[in-house]
Amino acid sequence: VGISTVRKGPYDKTCILEPGCHRFIRSQSFIAYRHARLDVVSHICEMVNKKNFIPHDPITGDLLNKVIDGLHKSSQTPKFIKLLIRSE
Repeated sequence: VGISTVRKGPYDKTCILEPGCHRFIRSQSFIAYRHARLDVVSHICEMVNKKNFIPHDPITGDLLNKVIDGLHKSSQTPKFIKLLIRSE
């Protein structure tokens, strides 16, 4: 999932992140569940090596649980993602 800054206009309010909940979050942000996707590890590594993806510090367990909880609750999470997480 991606993280986007809260701006004027509509956005998914399922999981709001406040500044300071992680070093990366400097302004009020939200999880953009509509962009949730699955990637294979080799693709992620390739994108990091090409500097298209920039790694950051890991998130806390509590924050991870909040993001996962929102994945289940958001009406914008793609259906195939919800089906996958239900089957695990």
